[in-house]
Amino acid sequence: MVGTVSQVTRSIPSADTFRRVFERINTKVFEQCFRRWVESIVENTGRKFLTNNKKSIHIA
Repeated sequence: MVGTVSQVTRSIPSADTFRRVFERINTKVFEQCFRRWVESIVENTGRKFLTNNKKSIHIA
């Protein structure tokens, strides 16, 4: 019917769906965007984040 909204199921996507999405993500671009996002949080809040050097966790 025209003008009706189809009912959308509210379920968790399957593992296959997640896999297909993550396969398409360019990891280099994602990393650049994520780093810029975190840097903007640091600049706006003055908060420091924990870093992990794969041996121990310390405040950066």
